[in-house]
Amino acid sequence: DREDKLEGVVRWHDADASATLRFGSSRQKMRFPGARSTVQIASDPAGSATQNDHGLTDAWNVGVSVTRSAGIGEFAIDIDYRNKKADNKFPALFAANATDSDTVTVSPRLRIPHQNGSLLVGIDSTRWTYSNIDLFGLANANQTIDALYAQETWTPLPGTDISAGIRTSFYKDSFSRPAVASRRDTLNAFELSL
Repeated sequence: DREDKLEGVVRWHDADASATLRFGSSRQKMRFPGARSTVQIASDPAGSATQNDHGLTDAWNVGVSVTRSAGIGEFAIDIDYRNKKADNKFPALFAANATDSDTVTVSPRLRIPHQNGSLLVGIDSTRWTYSNIDLFGLANANQTIDALYAQETWTPLPGTDISAGIRTSFYKDSFSRPAVASRRDTLNAFELSL
């Protein structure tokens, strides 16, 4: 088994703004051990009952974060993209499968300071797609999540914070196997803390 990985971060800032670039990639090669007895594992922990079964996983990601002072407060946004591909082969079973997934996340927000506290409002938006090819054919899945939130923080006395928040998330899922289907849902969350 072997894994190669590369990660990096680049930052920039001045008096009123800052930006961060994040990136990374990885490749993992692995063998699948198959069914082994406790005696086989004890005598040869790295061994394999299926020498030709193996998998390859490639993943990479890139993200950008920007923060800037606005007229009424501070604006920030995070944008991230992730991709992961996996290719697995099982010659002993005459089987194989390949998967591919993508995730995009966008999160803008605005913090507005006021006397004795601040108000934070924002959006979290995620798009996820997935595909799998195996002996049974092609399967696809998609998920969309859009969330709106607001949080008020108040400091009536030094060292004392009161926080109240609300978040509404809208979900949409769709998939093609075992049958084409989709669903929608809405979740609400509330928070009050001292």
